[in-house]
Amino acid sequence: MAEFTRKREELLTNGIDPALRSKEILKAVLIYQLAYLCSLSTILPILYGNSTELVLSVTIIVCTWAIPFVITLIAVSAYQKAFIRTFRYGVTVDSLLISSGVFTKDESTIPFSRIQNIKITNGVFDRKFGLFTAKIETAGFSGPPQGGTHRAEGYIPGLRDPRIIEQKIKEQIAKFSKIPSGLEDKVFASKDIAFDNFISYIISKMAGGAGLRTKIAEFRTKKGWSQEKLAEEAGASVEAIQFLEEGRYNPSLSLAYVIAKSLDTRVEDLFALGE
Repeated sequence: MAEFTRKREELLTNGIDPALRSKEILKAVLIYQLAYLCSLSTILPILYGNSTELVLSVTIIVCTWAIPFVITLIAVSAYQKAFIRTFRYGVTVDSLLISSGVFTKDESTIPFSRIQNIKITNGVFDRKFGLFTAKIETAGFSGPPQGGTHRAEGYIPGLRDPRIIEQKIKEQIAKFSKIPSGLEDKVFASKDIAFDNFISYIISKMAGGAGLRTKIAEFRTKKGWSQEKLAEEAGASVEAIQFLEEGRYNPSLSLAYVIAKSLDTRVEDLFALGE
């Protein structure tokens, strides 16, 4: 275990820009000021007209603004310093590694075969400090959870130049998007026109955003397999299988082929375009 941890740490060579600390402090200051002004607008009318108005006003400002404000700044600054120090990420031949956590250590290994989208955001506060945030969305985490806010599985804030990590990930994804061995003799081959037409149609529809209806659950049940078993056989995540069965996720060509092969059926019998 110690050797594994050491090797993993050697791969986590990239950090985030220290300017993230200043950005988060600025956000905290503005949010605090807004919350304080809202509270003050409620309290002062109650005290208006009191003979000790001036003394009370000064006391209120000192006790409810200055002291909490200083404490908030110190806390946010200390937390962000620790967050930046502990946040590391790296790219291997087949996965994106992310390690973070101030109070709780969180380590993620995201295979490139599961990455569906890379979103680069540059919000108002980011622009002030020249920073970007990369959100790497995967099959199992690309949809927002019920009743809560959503953060992508791969979340890398405080990037000065996101194009570097974006290009690196896309290069690795491209390697895992190639047609698998055994499929190249079928795709667009005249000896299998049905499969050829199906793939052409699926690719064109998926490019237009159409969803897929699948019979994965049906074929999986016939084999007596659980979602976990199919995920293991196909080399995919359980979340990906679940999303596929619910029609909430369009698979890559290679994944569709592998799943069909695992279920002893044809791709064209397993998938159909939804309306």
